[in-house]
Amino acid sequence: MKPLRFPAVILPLAVALVLVPLLSCTPGAREDSEGTATTGASVEASTGSSENQATAQVLTDAEKTTAGTAEGKKEAPAIEYVSWSLTRIDGDLETWKDGVPKGWFVNKKFKDFVKAVKKSGSGSTAIGFEPNGQDFVMAVRRISRDLSGQTVRVKARGKASEPNALFVALVYESAGGEGFHSRSHSGNGQWETMEFEAILPPDIEPNTLMIRVGVRPTSKSKAQADDIDLGLKQARKAHMIDVGGGFDDWLGNVPRGWYVNPLLELQAKRAEGSPDGSSCLRLMPLPDRYVEAIRRIYRDDLLGRHVAVTANVKAEEADAFYLALTYRLGGNEQVITRTHPGSKEWETVRLDTTLPREADAESVRIKVGVRPGKTAQILVDDVRLGVF
Repeated sequence: MKPLRFPAVILPLAVALVLVPLLSCTPGAREDSEGTATTGASVEASTGSSENQATAQVLTDAEKTTAGTAEGKKEAPAIEYVSWSLTRIDGDLETWKDGVPKGWFVNKKFKDFVKAVKKSGSGSTAIGFEPNGQDFVMAVRRISRDLSGQTVRVKARGKASEPNALFVALVYESAGGEGFHSRSHSGNGQWETMEFEAILPPDIEPNTLMIRVGVRPTSKSKAQADDIDLGLKQARKAHMIDVGGGFDDWLGNVPRGWYVNPLLELQAKRAEGSPDGSSCLRLMPLPDRYVEAIRRIYRDDLLGRHVAVTANVKAEEADAFYLALTYRLGGNEQVITRTHPGSKEWETVRLDTTLPREADAESVRIKVGVRPGKTAQILVDDVRLGVF
């Protein structure tokens, strides 16, 4: 029998037909269908083993440096990261002289009603107030620094057994008259934080800015305060990275750049009704499965940086929706999650974290999803990633 002979062009063509599918399945183009986030620090697998591999869509070079928006959709402002630079006001109240905490002023008329007291358990010193039935019994701290036009935060820890008896206040004078901001204790008999923010006018008169803490004339019982601080707002704008979170561009049944388990695509579909009138992502719950969309973020320059992820969400059930950021560290998956309160209104869900330098850059993912056993649909729009 004569051996079979093939034309010279046939053999290379056959080899190519075998190699092309193999080359298209490189690890860099695969996405693990990882589990969905829970409220704890773990992730529960929500897909079967046969569904654990699917084509991934990662950020392109163009996407890494832009924050473009779909046609007709307004570009949102950059995410801000807010911190508070503390102004020294001797608010720990540990040092006293002549019956008055260091740096503070107490009217001589009230000195018998203001005392240093030891906090039970910790042994640290607090300031105690006893009402006199006639006056505001209080301690005052003058702020010599010019904070005109700044946003400030005042915080104090307090303990009181009557509502609105104990207060902390910020007062000043400006061209518009006297300014006054305050917060009172709930009167639950426990230590709690009294806190407020204030935008100060641009023309505060010198030496009129003061913090006051004390009890009102109507109070009948003693109260205590401690750990008083004044913070100056420091806001930084993030470098925004486009993650295709507007859900206006779809490839078939999947939003461009996102992964949805092929068996669950009917539960994660394009919908109308976002606040700006454009399309959004609709998540429909299942009795026993997590339904989620995943965005893989492959960027080395995120490691060691503070990042914020936000999503505009409408949900009817508390904790049904979750926004998650996941990554691997030392072989273990780390999960940060935030949920929607179920208010039936569009609300911004935000999570903040610092990615460790040792984290696996290829494992960083954003996930939006709905937990099993819920009943109402969830609408998701404007998922955004900011880096500081």
